[in-house]
Amino acid sequence: MECYPRPIVSDSVSPPNKRLWGIDLVGAVCGIAALIATSTFFVGTPTEQDFAFIAAPLCAVLCYGVFFRMNVARKILLILLGLEFAVYALIILYYLAALAGAMELPADQNATFGLVDVLAQTGIALAMFIYLRRSAVKSAFQRIGTS
Repeated sequence: MECYPRPIVSDSVSPPNKRLWGIDLVGAVCGIAALIATSTFFVGTPTEQDFAFIAAPLCAVLCYGVFFRMNVARKILLILLGLEFAVYALIILYYLAALAGAMELPADQNATFGLVDVLAQTGIALAMFIYLRRSAVKSAFQRIGTS
């Protein structure tokens, strides 16, 4: 006679979904960007304030969308990252031309430091782009949107 319960074996039971913390990290980056953009309303130049007028609400909406796994926020973020790569390519060409001696930089700019800085920013943006394109991340966004 058995005195312990037998385990129930079923094919219909799926394992619990693993939380993808990278998505929350991307949302946190958007939230920090929104806070920084909002702070320029008070201490920035008029040009920075005009930029913050667009950037702060956009970053806040993306933070909300990524945190709640809205697929449209992921798609908009991917589009913005793609546009960012085009801008970074132009900036990299600018610094490479300065390093080659084809053009002069203002006295307060260093071509080597600027190039390393832009390459680091491009690497971070590329990591976010690749992460958001992963199938597990894509399905996490789509699963929430369809239920």
